[in-house]
Amino acid sequence: YYFNLALDYGGVDEMGRATTKIAQAIARGELAADAPTRNPSLIYDYLDTAGQPLPDLVVRTGVHIGDVPHTSGFMPLQTSYAGWSFLPDYFPDLSPQRLAMAIDEFYDAQMRFGV
Repeated sequence: YYFNLALDYGGVDEMGRATTKIAQAIARGELAADAPTRNPSLIYDYLDTAGQPLPDLVVRTGVHIGDVPHTSGFMPLQTSYAGWSFLPDYFPDLSPQRLAMAIDEFYDAQMRFGV
């Protein structure tokens, strides 16, 4: 299992860091200039989560009834096919029982993967 806690994180910033790293690797001759277009999944190797599996579930805390659930730019590329659970609890107050309930609800749902 992997657990990522994002503090002062921005998905747009992460994408900028990844593209800078790719450009630097190309400049050093470690990558061919067309490598990212021949293999778009290469980008995952330069994200902050490089080497980790893509998340199955993202738990977004602090979303209250009446609020429009939003991802706040969290891991935009990695979470393309992830399930999301929007909870009213703020992270420090999130109980292990409530987290377990969100995980159970996710695994009880039938995933269609765009079909």
